[in-house]
Amino acid sequence: MSTFKLLETEAMFQARVQDYARLRGWEWMHLQRALNDRGYWRTPVVGTLGNGWPDLILVKGHRMIAAELKVGRGVVSPKQERVLGVLTGLGYVEVYVWRPEDWDLITEVLDR
Repeated sequence: MSTFKLLETEAMFQARVQDYARLRGWEWMHLQRALNDRGYWRTPVVGTLGNGWPDLILVKGHRMIAAELKVGRGVVSPKQERVLGVLTGLGYVEVYVWRPEDWDLITEVLDR
């Protein structure tokens, strides 16, 4: 008998993380891509940290989390690695790369 495994898209995974974070009292933000008038998808940000910004920034009390979300075989790009490194260097931002299979860790981090 074959088994069927539903693959969660990044959008589905992100919605699940956002919903759980909201339930646990976290504030969050996500920079949404938009279709421009030429038909290209763009995220309207400028600056040296604009390219590679993490998918989610979560804030609760004195804590700030930067989370890059990946599904399947998704890999962190060099620009994302650079931005995550800059944020890690601040010393007060918790930086994570989360995948659906990390759900137990995600809930543990957000429950603290």
